[in-house]
Amino acid sequence: MDDGAPRLPQDVERLIFRAAASAADNDVKGMARLLLVAKRVCEWIRPILYQVFKSSTLSRFPDFRGDPSILGEVGKFAKHLSIGNSTTSEDLIRLLLSCPNIEDIAIWHGQVSLYYPALHLFPLPLKRLSHSAQNGIYVRRKYGENSSKNLIFEF
Repeated sequence: MDDGAPRLPQDVERLIFRAAASAADNDVKGMARLLLVAKRVCEWIRPILYQVFKSSTLSRFPDFRGDPSILGEVGKFAKHLSIGNSTTSEDLIRLLLSCPNIEDIAIWHGQVSLYYPALHLFPLPLKRLSHSAQNGIYVRRKYGENSSKNLIFEF
């Protein structure tokens, strides 16, 4: 008789599901199916599912415009943020405020200004920042301490 109890030790089970989620890479539907296995599995792999945010017209997942409340739930999992051509400075600020663990950020569209959003970069544990400097702001990384305070903005 199957009582639904896990048959493997929980740490082994967690390793297996996290490996499966990591192997799914960009297969959002595959990872979503894993979320349905059990509540504990959902808790293990949700951070993997939401560690990369792509904000562009081509990206439909996660859909923060269609469901803005989800950003408050999953923003803490984000480590990598890519900003595309449909993102406004206001959207960027909202993303930065909702995602306190961003380590890598790429802003690859010249229409997004970093003048005001730059203030919201300083509290983040940034390791890498890439920005197309078409709008007059140049950003370079001063190496030394591992802190976003070492980012130098030149106008």
